[in-house]
Amino acid sequence: MVRLDAIKLTNPIDGLKVDDVMEEHDSNNEDNDDEEYDDEEDGFGRRGPFDYDYDDEDDGYVCRDPFEHVIEFDSYFQVYLESHPSMSVNLEENEESMPPAAENHPCVEEYSNPPPHSQGNSAPADENTPIQKGTKRRRGRPQEKKIVSSDARSTIVHVMQDFKVGEIVKFKVELINRARVQSVKANREFKVTHLDPKRFVVTCADKNCKWRLRGTLSKSHCGWVIHSYEKHHSCSIYLRQKVKRGAATAETIAHMIKNDENDTIRMQEMLESKYGMKVSYWKAWKARQIGNHIVRGTPESSLLGLPSYLWLLEEANPETYTAYQLDKNNCFEAWFLALGSSIGGFRTCIRPVIAVDESHLKGRYKGKLYGNNQIYPLAFCVAATENDHIWSWFFEKFHHVIGARDDLVFIFYRHPSIEKCCLKEFPDAVYGICMFHLGLNMAARYKVKAKEFLYGVAKAYTEIDFKEMIHQVQATKKNVYDYLIDANPKKWDRCYFSARRYSIMTTNIPESMIALLKEACEFPILEMLEIIRTKLQGWFHDRLQLAKQWTSTLTPYAERKLSKRDDKSRHFKIYPIDQWRFYMLDGQDNATVDINLQTCTCMKFQLNQLPCSHAIRDSKERGLSIYTVASSLYTLECLRMAYAILVNQYNIEVNGASHSS
Repeated sequence: MVRLDAIKLTNPIDGLKVDDVMEEHDSNNEDNDDEEYDDEEDGFGRRGPFDYDYDDEDDGYVCRDPFEHVIEFDSYFQVYLESHPSMSVNLEENEESMPPAAENHPCVEEYSNPPPHSQGNSAPADENTPIQKGTKRRRGRPQEKKIVSSDARSTIVHVMQDFKVGEIVKFKVELINRARVQSVKANREFKVTHLDPKRFVVTCADKNCKWRLRGTLSKSHCGWVIHSYEKHHSCSIYLRQKVKRGAATAETIAHMIKNDENDTIRMQEMLESKYGMKVSYWKAWKARQIGNHIVRGTPESSLLGLPSYLWLLEEANPETYTAYQLDKNNCFEAWFLALGSSIGGFRTCIRPVIAVDESHLKGRYKGKLYGNNQIYPLAFCVAATENDHIWSWFFEKFHHVIGARDDLVFIFYRHPSIEKCCLKEFPDAVYGICMFHLGLNMAARYKVKAKEFLYGVAKAYTEIDFKEMIHQVQATKKNVYDYLIDANPKKWDRCYFSARRYSIMTTNIPESMIALLKEACEFPILEMLEIIRTKLQGWFHDRLQLAKQWTSTLTPYAERKLSKRDDKSRHFKIYPIDQWRFYMLDGQDNATVDINLQTCTCMKFQLNQLPCSHAIRDSKERGLSIYTVASSLYTLECLRMAYAILVNQYNIEVNGASHSS
């Protein structure tokens, strides 16, 4: 969980302003252009005064201000710690200025812990050692000149362009990052010659080279203006050959590959094969994390924008219901989302069977099957933990969305919190067990195949079929039989279930949603919500357009079912009983159909609300259309109504990027 109060820091050291630090640096070091920097980051190569990373164990406690430009503040503060040993900074003396539990804040150690299987050889610095006045910690590395190293023979940046004279750059950190990238593009090293709050000048490492970039702060333009730029290098090829590959920081690489979707290992291979860069697993992983945060924002900043985003979502989509939950310490616990489009379709056009399950990606959502037997997403919830409190909050919000219904059915796996909390909010609903999870536990415990010992029993429509198959299980595996009986067949078997569960025997509806929304669960909350909203927008639009193209009376799913049953019913022998009832011989399972009550002794007619083969033959004998005895939930008109309320679009800025949503 992320502490919302802990990330509202304005400065890790009270009263220390970035501009003041840079002005003092300028006054104390006006003529010290050759100051040497040797603070190498975990063996990643030489670092110049602006080759900062988001974290540095040598810097002690560094926390980003979520209300300012994150990278800009971080870079200034880090440069100060590296470049100004004469300034008195002792984090222990200033610990009173830090908020409670600041040491546990995610900003502090977000990148300090190496990923699993890290190939880096770095060793963490002693966190208890403060930065003393007039000192700068060394690691026994040789001193280097103030030079920022390049990484490759050509750039792989897709969004950063070359500089233009007169161009306005909003932040100095953006100017610095682009200068680094241009160094990589030209396969040259450059040197910072002037650095102060109002001026930034870099030249080629070769003093005889004409390459030069000069930018100054312009208050009238609210940014940095490129006053002069000589983009062509005049230095020798010999100097290019001396450039060391793989010497860039992870932050520099992040700006180069931030739009790349490869995993860490493939990123390593890509950098080496295409650009001659050999980077460690640790650096590649770190660059990938920073790149994701540059593009999509940090989890902390994402949480800060959650209330506004949910409000805008409700404004753009009528009847939409959203909520989020914080604990007593103001920490994020969960968010809930039910779009008005889904709510409207559920109330009129959807079979009232809801599958509930916990996903493997720490998310939960409810899904339903409509008449075409496809997933109909109804509500989403993501929580930091799973306990009775969260499940209770979840079902409370869901009850607010759909209200109470007499025919409501919930299907879930055998989780005590789910059943207990669901029963509290929906006391009149009927609860069933997921056949798949029951079989999974049975197979793990008794080393048997669930398909052989459970699925046929659970799907039995009649009590006769159930008893026949369960007795076979008893004769074969007595312990499996006892396990299934203890699980209460009224919860998992179709024929004993006290309500209609249609063909929904498992909770693999949420699992299927996981496959479609897997990418969303890897991102910060706002990006996750935006991906989910975009997916739903596409689904509703595409399925509505597809439904408008169909010309049948029922949905394609129902039409296929009835077609197969119609073929089977041709050979039935019919014996009338009275005005409404027929007795039929099908050569295997004889049945009695009551077309008025829409029931059949085979139980398929009333449990699925779709005519069985006996009901189809009965309708033909009476000259009735089989469509008149099928539930309206299977009609094409009902399907179109389920997607009639589309997910609306709106423009919103998420993590600094404009989304047309």
